[in-house]
Amino acid sequence: MKKPLLNIVLFLGPVFLFFGLNLLFHGDQKVSALEQRAIQQMPDFTLQSIVENTFTKDFDKYFSDNFVFRTSFLEAGGWLKGLKGAVGNEVTLVERSGGNNMSQNLGGNTPDGAAVDPNAASADGNETKVDVQQTASETYLIVKDQAMSLYQFYPESAAVYADAINRLQAAVDSRIHVYSMLAPSSVEFLNADKYKEMSSSQKEAFDYVAERYNGHIKPVPVYNKLNQHKTEYIFYRTDHHWTSLGAYYAYQALMETMGLEPVTLNKYESVRIESFLGSAYGATLNNALKKNPDTITVYKPLVAYENQVYWNDSTPVERDLVELELPADGRSGYAVFMGGDYPLDIIKTKNSSGKRLLVIKDSYGNALIPFLLPHFEEIVVVDPRYYKESLVKLTQTEKITDILTINSSIVTTYTGIADLIVSLLK
Repeated sequence: MKKPLLNIVLFLGPVFLFFGLNLLFHGDQKVSALEQRAIQQMPDFTLQSIVENTFTKDFDKYFSDNFVFRTSFLEAGGWLKGLKGAVGNEVTLVERSGGNNMSQNLGGNTPDGAAVDPNAASADGNETKVDVQQTASETYLIVKDQAMSLYQFYPESAAVYADAINRLQAAVDSRIHVYSMLAPSSVEFLNADKYKEMSSSQKEAFDYVAERYNGHIKPVPVYNKLNQHKTEYIFYRTDHHWTSLGAYYAYQALMETMGLEPVTLNKYESVRIESFLGSAYGATLNNALKKNPDTITVYKPLVAYENQVYWNDSTPVERDLVELELPADGRSGYAVFMGGDYPLDIIKTKNSSGKRLLVIKDSYGNALIPFLLPHFEEIVVVDPRYYKESLVKLTQTEKITDILTINSSIVTTYTGIADLIVSLLK
């Protein structure tokens, strides 16, 4: 009888232990810094939620997101996954149930990641540890200590995006200059042909979009500029964004397209922020990434400014365009730029250039915008994922002279952003 009793104790003991710990130490976080996504909050217990069977589903998500020691368990799981890989040309494919990247909370239908060849070998013949990890909407290729999101080009979606920018240009005052910037991701500059072939060509995708713009839209040749500096630290290893240096080169390309003189980088005072683990680490929890975190270099704005942030109908809040240390409130480390993504920023400077810029962007624009201050009296920043008002009316009330659309290559893979831009023209 002792052995069955011992088995019962060994089984039920941990169950009751964790039950008690969850009651005492249940989480109250709003955001998971590790996964860079919103944490499910306790759902409201209402008659409607019971009838529609949403309460139990939301409570299950709440319990899962707030389980005691959850972050430690996730990190341990990531470490165990890392043990499954092998040094050599073996590729590991890991599927995950649900994306977790707040920075790419784009809405719409995101297609599956590109097909992966598990037998691909390194181009130079050397043995390299390579992992391929797949989320619901992304597939990550990890080469040594760098994670890259694979890319799949969809011409139909790219054509829809081009049409949306054409419609934007046609809807606003014809005197407004419209510029379009498409930002490539790090996988495009991977120096290993066999692995690079896992992704479609982003250059071809960008050319495809540019060919469909009307004659009033000026594409910004960011791709060419970054390609000239592809051996430099222009993309983070643990995050899907470009670095401040990559954003600066994009700024140079924009100034050249606008016919303006870019400020040289040596005029900026910089601050280095160490130990940044970004969205790619949060999605994959890869141990090689954890051992080799990124460094964020923040360039302090040269021009005095005032930045008012609007969250829909709320009272505006003044916020710095750059922060000098990693956020301690659960936001992504990339949120040192502009504090993250908001529906509307209105940035006013002491310039008297007479130029007023509207930037319609995703998160790639956040690291770029501080470089624009020396050239504009006012910069109005809209994130179409959250903004709800008319873009046409905004150009009129703010007396906009120039428009810049800046989005990552993901807009050529699905129609979500294009649909949002068109919806804001009504």
